[in-house]
Amino acid sequence: MICFCSGALADAYYLPTYSPDLNPIEKAWSVFKRKVRNIVSQHEKTVSEALDMAFKLM
Repeated sequence: MICFCSGALADAYYLPTYSPDLNPIEKAWSVFKRKVRNIVSQHEKTVSEALDMAFKLM
């Protein structure tokens, strides 16, 4: 892969095998899980109702 990138005028970056700080979907799931926890704790709703409400808030 490195050989291909150097010939294609592209930069190659070495990343750790699992880097959640660099993955935008991990940040989105973090926000989603926080919203679900807040909804459940504040309103005593069922988990499925909390999931529906959290998806609507995103």
